[in-house]
Formats: sequence, structure tokens, C-alpha cells
Amino acid sequence: MANKDCYPMVYNYIVTLFWLLGMGKYNLNVRISSEERKIFDDYCDAVERTQSDVIREFIRSLQKKTKKSQDVT
Repeated sequence: MANKDCYPMVYNYIVTLFWLLGMGKYNLNVRISSEERKIFDDYCDAVERTQSDVIREFIRSLQKKTKKSQDVT
């Protein structure tokens, strides 16, 4: 296991995603800088939502964007 001191400006977020309709549970590990962590934390606080909720909403928005781009081509 890597020593945390090797990455002083990088944080690991482990977000547990619970998918609807019995698809199961998945973990998402993301490395972000301290600046990105602050942006993410501030956003979650501002919208009064959990980090998991924000990540799930973002993932769903990708599906919508993908469908729109496929319809255009």
C-alpha cells in the first residue's frame, strides 16, 4: 500500500454508488488535487447534497449527453 506522504496534494475519494433496480453496489476511486477537493466540497455544501448524490447525478447527466450527441449524428 502506498504511503500517503507520497501524494501530499492528492486525495483519494471513495464514493460508494448504490444503483437502482438491484444492479448492485460499486466503488469509485478518484484521485483529485486539494484544489479540486475544495471545489467539490464547497459545491456539495452549497447544494446541500452528499458527495455520492452529486457523483450519481453527474453520471446520469453523461448518459443524457451521450444520447443527445448520438441523435445529432
